[in-house]
Amino acid sequence: MKNNIRKILKKQNTTNNIAKYVSTFFAWFLVAIFLGLIGYIIYSSAPGFEEYGFNNIIFNDKYNINDSTNPNASIWLPLSITIIVTIGSLLISTPLAIKTSMFLHFRVKNETIKKTLKIIINISAAIPSVIFGLFASQTFGTLIKQIFGLDTTQTVLTAIFMLSFMLIPTQISLIINACEGANNSYISYTLSLGNTKTKAIYKVFRSQIRKAIIISIIVAAGRSIGETMAVSMILSSQDYGNVIHGGLISILKSSLSPLGAVISMGMFSENGGEGLRGLLYAFGVGMFIVVMLINAVVIFASGERNKSTWFTKLQNSVGGFISIVPNQIGIWLEKITYHSPIKLNNTNYDKYLSRYIVHRIQTNKWMYVYSWYKRFWEIVSTLIVFGFIAWIGLEIIARGLVACSLTSSTVGSYLKNTTGQATLNTLLLILVSIILSLPLSLIIAIWLNEYAKNKKIKKTILFFIDSLGSTPSIIFGMFGLVFFIETCGIAAGGHMGKSLLAGILTIIIVILPTFTRMIQQSLEAIPMSIRENSYALGNSKWYTIKKLILPQAYKGIISSTIITVGRILAETAPLYLTAGLSSSSKIALLNPGQTLTTRIYAQLFNNNASESLNIMWESAFIVLILVIALILIGYVFIPYWPEFKSMIITYWNIEKSIYKFNDKANWSKYDSQIYKNILYLTDHQAKKLKLKHNELIAFKKNKKKIIVQIIDEHKMKKIEDEAQFINIGR
Repeated sequence: MKNNIRKILKKQNTTNNIAKYVSTFFAWFLVAIFLGLIGYIIYSSAPGFEEYGFNNIIFNDKYNINDSTNPNASIWLPLSITIIVTIGSLLISTPLAIKTSMFLHFRVKNETIKKTLKIIINISAAIPSVIFGLFASQTFGTLIKQIFGLDTTQTVLTAIFMLSFMLIPTQISLIINACEGANNSYISYTLSLGNTKTKAIYKVFRSQIRKAIIISIIVAAGRSIGETMAVSMILSSQDYGNVIHGGLISILKSSLSPLGAVISMGMFSENGGEGLRGLLYAFGVGMFIVVMLINAVVIFASGERNKSTWFTKLQNSVGGFISIVPNQIGIWLEKITYHSPIKLNNTNYDKYLSRYIVHRIQTNKWMYVYSWYKRFWEIVSTLIVFGFIAWIGLEIIARGLVACSLTSSTVGSYLKNTTGQATLNTLLLILVSIILSLPLSLIIAIWLNEYAKNKKIKKTILFFIDSLGSTPSIIFGMFGLVFFIETCGIAAGGHMGKSLLAGILTIIIVILPTFTRMIQQSLEAIPMSIRENSYALGNSKWYTIKKLILPQAYKGIISSTIITVGRILAETAPLYLTAGLSSSSKIALLNPGQTLTTRIYAQLFNNNASESLNIMWESAFIVLILVIALILIGYVFIPYWPEFKSMIITYWNIEKSIYKFNDKANWSKYDSQIYKNILYLTDHQAKKLKLKHNELIAFKKNKKKIIVQIIDEHKMKKIEDEAQFINIGR
């Protein structure tokens, strides 16, 4: 007995150690990927620094890379456009996102309507950026042109508005999640003092979610800086010198390219050599550094700090300085409109102060003006946001259906460079990427949450994971092009070709950090008491993870998988650099292959304008269908999975019972014991037939199902005497 226990314990320890070392290896492997990516990008930028010069790139204010005699390649000019576009889009998106979030969370009372609106927000957040670029260049840009009197639809101002509406759904999702997790009791306390609900929301509740609002702004800024494909569909000019000197208005009316668009358009430039490619990699390093700084700010802003730190003091000082004029105006208006019957002085100050404050709050007329002002802008913001979502959604559906109905449509064709083949390539890409990345992400997440004991090491690895997750996807594409194609030659065409496999490997690196982080957060949400109770019973860590933690976290893991599938579906930049903009006649992993998003982007290089537009809209329509299906699965399948699972198990047990019954040989002697679809058996008969009480069985010929009831012999005799037994016939 003791030997058996020792063997079991030894086996558990061995299994636990194997799980620990394997998960540790893959966690550090992810760090190695991060460092390798940085190293390869820096190494690939060497020809650019060599040809253009470090000072010419960093310490220069001119940009003219096509000048053969004296080329200038200042990173600051395209980066300045990136900053202008980012700041402009955030100035539009952030107020709209905050007001819409407050309206959805506090004003919409019907839970069904609220859930429906949240689903719509999540669908719009998952729409690929190339579709926003298509919509802006073909439809939305025309409105901006007419409103602001511009000469063309392809302007920086159009890009700013496009990016702002692209960022709004993501910001709303982050803010609403914070609202749902916040403590609403503070609102009740504020209302008890006589304040309006609106004032309680904006003066008290909003301070609770302030951190989430800041993080949503910084996350949106990172996405805006890293956005490449949508912006490059609108902005293509590189005449920085002549435009920038004209001032901000001149820049907004121009079509100057931000840094991401410069990299995207230059990667396949016919005029470029190794020097130009190296310069683009150097620009990628610059973009990477900017995003890393933003990521550091996110960590700093979301971390817990002591209230007496310099940051908090500076924050309060700046906020107080900015609020001096508005506060003084408010005090002046209140003095004009409010006259208290309670006069405070040194003798009655302590006695009447609380009564004075309550009376002042309850009779403050400007408080209601404030409430209606906030409500008005909440309604306006919500109408603008959902109006835009309805516009882009209906535009995709209407134009997509028209494009799919044309005789030239290739949705149902699976030949070379067709929408049908692009759909298959997309599904193949998603399937293989998830099959390879899910186990890796799960193993790394298990190590981070269950095995990592050293807090410094854990924080270091989490920093690398978060940094990798916030890296612009164009940088992953550049790495995939250099490493998987040009170095490893993972393509049928060798070092100069393109392949779906190279695209898949690149996409895995893109999704691995966020996929890992989401699963890790799902594991972290499982109560620690479950682990402690399991350990108290003598179970090993791995046994606890396998039998208790993972089954509890399955909803979060499935949700993470669906979100990751949406991320894969939306990616364009890593794929057009590795998998290519065209397809092979045969679908194979080592052959190049268009996906739906790269098919949209590839039409920018199509000389037939009408044909390219139809292809874009039909591809966008298919993408929208896939996105809607994914979101609905996340909202319908996952919450009701236990019910689905129970139905499947019940059905399977019924089928097993049917097959079990069909194997029985002679049933004719039991015909007289069947009454109203119930087969009555004695205990002896049931044991002989190996049947259980209430077991469901069926006859092979007519498929009629009956239920087994086990009764004693005395009751069987009574039933035979009193009831009319029916032979159902076989």
